[in-house]
Amino acid sequence: SRDRPSFSSSPTSLAMRRALLLVATVALLSTVLASSLKQYNIDKSAISVSGLSAGGFMAVQFHFAYSSIVNGAAIIAGGPYYCAQGQMTTALTSCMNAFLEPSIVPLDNAAKNYASSGKIDALEHLAQQRVWLFSGTADTVVKQTVMKSLNKMYEHYGANILSVFNVPAQHSMPTNDYGNDCGFLGSPYINNCHLDAAGAFLEYIYGNLTDPTTPVASNLISFSQNDFTASHGYTGLADTGYVYVPSACQSGTT
Repeated sequence: SRDRPSFSSSPTSLAMRRALLLVATVALLSTVLASSLKQYNIDKSAISVSGLSAGGFMAVQFHFAYSSIVNGAAIIAGGPYYCAQGQMTTALTSCMNAFLEPSIVPLDNAAKNYASSGKIDALEHLAQQRVWLFSGTADTVVKQTVMKSLNKMYEHYGANILSVFNVPAQHSMPTNDYGNDCGFLGSPYINNCHLDAAGAFLEYIYGNLTDPTTPVASNLISFSQNDFTASHGYTGLADTGYVYVPSACQSGTT
């Protein structure tokens, strides 16, 4: 069994508030310099990716690019692989507020070309992988047409998909008891939709989970992302990243 993050899957609002306060506190400590990320004894056969909005699009890109080492994905208000096709106008129109579902034909062709040239992993790795998709019926930022296109793309490659497209949520991370009203659009984009989205997608990908625990402040670690991006030019990533490393993982447990 595996722990799931308390900040979005706790059964109580108190645990949610504690974790959000923890995140905010670390983010505000700008005087503390990020250090290099340590190596941990992770289970390399149990890697999944997930994300909301732009993070959802990035999670899809990562999933397709490294499907041989990823065994599941959860996408909230994202879109299909290679959706923008290198064009900002497309990114801001067809990949967000499309009236009709974006065609997956050119995206599939691009994915096949990248795979055949070795730029991304073989697409066959996507078959039977567990993929959890969420799109709110009230989302006005990334409309359901875009997520339905992603659904078709994963279906095309034989993924094992669970889609949740019937919740009246705006563009946000749905929780079961914390945040703005479900239909509200705005910061911090965490909405109370009476749905434990984090718990739901982690359980779908991994199976039965252990109960969420109270987060430990010192386990939220900042690290320098420049260690991984310096040789790649501009990436759009912030200089500092954050990772929550459970106490057991820090002591060497898988």
